[in-house]
Amino acid sequence: MAKVYLKKYSLLHAMTKKSHMADVKTNQELWGKQYDWKSGGDEWSALWGGPDMQWYGTILPRIQQFIPSDTILEIAPGFGRWTNYLRRLADRLIVVDLADKCIDHCRKRFESDTNIEYFVNDGSSLDMLEDNTFGFVFSYDSLVHAELDVMHAYIKQLSVMLSLNGVAFLHHSNIGEYEATANDLVIAGKDHGRAFSVTAGAVRNCVEEVGLTCVSQEILNWGGELMTDCITVCTKKGSVFERPFKTWVNKRFMLEAQQLKELSGLYGMDSFRKS
Repeated sequence: MAKVYLKKYSLLHAMTKKSHMADVKTNQELWGKQYDWKSGGDEWSALWGGPDMQWYGTILPRIQQFIPSDTILEIAPGFGRWTNYLRRLADRLIVVDLADKCIDHCRKRFESDTNIEYFVNDGSSLDMLEDNTFGFVFSYDSLVHAELDVMHAYIKQLSVMLSLNGVAFLHHSNIGEYEATANDLVIAGKDHGRAFSVTAGAVRNCVEEVGLTCVSQEILNWGGELMTDCITVCTKKGSVFERPFKTWVNKRFMLEAQQLKELSGLYGMDSFRKS
């Protein structure tokens, strides 16, 4: 595994080693103060050959049915790795993060984009936003560090904030399936900072409990063979996207990343810059 990939989780691993918990305070401290963000988060796309390859090869095929949208909400944008693409897909884009540092950077990075609004929250509240507003809600490679109480809080609020045909695309932890071996995973550094209180099933229960409908879950491996992650897609009942629940245990997710990285060597912009 690439060293740059492991670096993302070294601080979070150290901060959560004893309790296995990545609570809101821990995440605020890490992403708002301790992490240096010297590559703006792009380093986390190294296994895909860069953000462009990851966006167009991995993320976009999974969300293309839901975009563009009049109003998009991005939860936990960090330094705007995915905001850079979402800003072109909405008349109005709202980004919410628990770290002032992240929001301040996004303001500067996208200062010429007049369609973006920025908010700092407490790590779980969306009280500053309007109900029945969002056609698409997106969070990727961020809420994997959020515990179940945070996931439940966000999903409950989204149940009233999504528009009639609005869809939420949420990438979160599934490492709770390995709770019995949590100590070993943390000691070995194989937890990737994932929240041990979260499983795909628990998130699906949250979705159904608040009256939304879960249309799909993709359970996937991340950085190894363990199925530590999940992407949950949910919508309102009666939405044009409502359908019977579908699930896929995707054991080849990292193979997808490997193939995209190889493609980037042929077609990625960096391959031309180096030559």
